[in-house]
Amino acid sequence: MAGHLADADQWLFPGRRPGHPMDATGLAKRLRDLGIPLRAARNTALLQLGAELPSIVLADLLGIHISTAEAWSAAAGARWTTYAGSTR
Repeated sequence: MAGHLADADQWLFPGRRPGHPMDATGLAKRLRDLGIPLRAARNTALLQLGAELPSIVLADLLGIHISTAEAWSAAAGARWTTYAGSTR
């Protein structure tokens, strides 16, 4: 086992199969087992990103719709109206 640990694994959360990432279901189960409230953690992360990034960047980075990114930015109280990459 120690020999396999020395290999540089490219995944932050490696899966059961070598060279593959953990799937979303497995990661969610591990986080729940640790007592981390998943919905609250997700919403907190999106709120923080909405405050720190322009909505166009957030949408592109996460692959979400621009209106969803704008809603998170608005909820965070961010004002990115003068950002050069803004579509509006």
